[in-house]
Order: sequence, then structure tokens, then C-alpha cells
Amino acid sequence: MEIRCRYCEKNAVVRIPYAKLNLCLDHFNKFIISKVRRTIERYKMINPKDKVLLAVSGGKDSITLTHIMHKISREIDFKLIVLHIDLGIGDYSRKSREIVENLCRNLGIDYIVFDLKNDLGLTLPEFIQRLRTHRICSLCGIIKRYIMNATALELNIDSVATAHHADDVFTYIIKDFILQDYEAMKKLVPINIGIPSIVAKKTKPMYEVYKYETAMYAIHNKLEFIDIECPYKKEKSLEDNVRKFIEDLEKKSVCP
Repeated sequence: MEIRCRYCEKNAVVRIPYAKLNLCLDHFNKFIISKVRRTIERYKMINPKDKVLLAVSGGKDSITLTHIMHKISREIDFKLIVLHIDLGIGDYSRKSREIVENLCRNLGIDYIVFDLKNDLGLTLPEFIQRLRTHRICSLCGIIKRYIMNATALELNIDSVATAHHADDVFTYIIKDFILQDYEAMKKLVPINIGIPSIVAKKTKPMYEVYKYETAMYAIHNKLEFIDIECPYKKEKSLEDNVRKFIEDLEKKSVCP
């Protein structure tokens, strides 16, 4: 049985359970883009004529946000610049970089590729070997945050945007609560003001968008993204268990 879009006669391709909406692709895109724009406006993340640095890994979340921010940039009139960090993790990094570069070229977005090997002298695997650390994700996070901040300060960027969505925020809040890391919890806000000339302002334009919605946007708009996990991702981590708990809770509580 075909299900019609709530707002037109086209066939629905996506259902938004919490809003009880069946939407065709056009209306789904408008729904998500409007949601991101409302978040930007509600928290005063971006002003006209701003320069925004968008960190893009090549995964479905950051690729989706790139596509959406490109559209919104023409409405609000801000300058969008993409930053991709090539970590030097074999085929995983080569494929991720190729996807980001292709998308930026296709959309006409200015982009920067920071190559760890060329710009810092070591790839992430070489950093790991040199430091002999088992806290790989923490090390990777420190490196990426440093590069994002340094690039933003060098280019006189008004804000750095990341693709953290609502599920990410929920996950980190619960994880940090369990670990009693209350200082980390304070950072899980839609906008971190920063310190002029020292720490760039950081924003989360998809703060109110769910993981499911970003996936559906990427898939139905035929956006290419890296669909394999980072080789260094831990299996069955606390974060994974929290994500699974949230997903199960959503399935049980949201009306079909």
C-alpha cells in the first residue's frame, strides 16, 4: 500500500515518528533544512557575512550537514569553508578525503585539506606508534580539535561548525554522567562562545536533528559518504552501549 506525503500527492519516502509525519523527498528535505536553520537562528550561531569553518570527516552526518549548510549559506548569506583532516589511516582516509573533495567541488564550496603527514610530519598511526598510547580516540580528538582551532584562528573564522546531532549529545551526556565528568557535560551545549584570539567559537547546527534523520537525508539525496567504521574505533565501548540504550528506548517510546 502506497503512503502519501502529508503535504502533497507524492509518495512518502520517509516517516518522522515523533512528529507522525509521512513525507516525500521534497518535503522531507524542507523539514530537515528548516530544522537546522531554526537551530542556527534560535541560538544565534551565525550572522550574515560570517565566515564559517565546517569540519567534515566524510561520514554521513558531516556530509549531510555540508549539503544542508551549503543551502542555508545562500539564504543567510554567510561564507562556508570546509575543513577536512586527512589522518593518514590507509584506504579509510584516502576514501574519506576523496568523498569530501568531490562533494565540495560539485557544490562549489571552498575547502581546505589538512594532511597530517605533510603538515605535521606524522600520520595518526605514526603518532600512535611514537607515543605508544592505547587511548587512540582521545589522541585523535585532541589532534583534530587543535587543527580546527588553529585553522579557524589563522583564517579569522567567526565560528567552527561540527556535525554533532541530537543522538550524539544524548550519548555524551549519559556517558559523562556515568563517569561523573561534569566539566565535559558543560561543553555539550549548542554553542561554545570561545575566547577571542585563543579559542574559536564552536557550534552544533544539527543539535536538534536525530541520527535517523541525517541517515535518511544522505541516503535519499544519494550523497556519497564513507560507510565503514574507522579501523581504530573501539568495539563495545561505554559509548556504544549508551547509544544502543538510547536507540532501544526510542523504539519503545515513539508511536509508530
